[in-house]
Amino acid sequence: MHVVAALAAILALAWLGRVTAKALRQPEVIGEIVAGLFAGPVVVALFGDGTLGDLLPQRVLDLLKLIAEAGLALFLIGVAHKLRLGDRRPGRKASGWLAVCAFVPPLLTGGLLVAWIVAQDDPVVRGHAPFPAFLLMVAVAMSITAVPVLARILADHGLLDSLIGRLAMVSAILIDVAGWLLLSVAVGLASGSLAGLLRSTAVLVAGVLGALALRRVLRTPAA
Repeated sequence: MHVVAALAAILALAWLGRVTAKALRQPEVIGEIVAGLFAGPVVVALFGDGTLGDLLPQRVLDLLKLIAEAGLALFLIGVAHKLRLGDRRPGRKASGWLAVCAFVPPLLTGGLLVAWIVAQDDPVVRGHAPFPAFLLMVAVAMSITAVPVLARILADHGLLDSLIGRLAMVSAILIDVAGWLLLSVAVGLASGSLAGLLRSTAVLVAGVLGALALRRVLRTPAA
């Protein structure tokens, strides 16, 4: 019952954010995200630090996270299925160039941000991560694409099935693939040892092989 009550409150909060964003002529999903970002700090500011923990204990948060991940997976499966249908498919050259032009500039700005942070010589901001991992992490954070958010914006505007919408989604997926690959390298470098890098690489390779195997299984008549 606690999980159901929390889920109802979250859905009501999302509805409020969606209505507010629509009134301001902004994408509805942005209103949902902003409402979610502000909910926690507002509760803490009004009722104190311990209130949020009482409202959402760890066991409830774990179940909510599971529900959210399942919903996200189902939404992305629906988006991917829609992108596979129809004749309006963007060309590989156009998708590739758009992905590169949307990924590389913010990646470089991340490098410039790292240079500025290092020049400040503030250990609180810089932290203690190895420099290659720190550089790669910030660069990827500046350039990653929120594919589910983009898909929701396109869907809310009825553009998901258009040629422009498909081009944007394919490019965003390519950017995400590159970003997550670089992020896995950053996690490996953060360990500060070759063993950590090799371990992250092994996990990445296993994930790719598992995805390819599952893809082959799902394409069989029985599946």
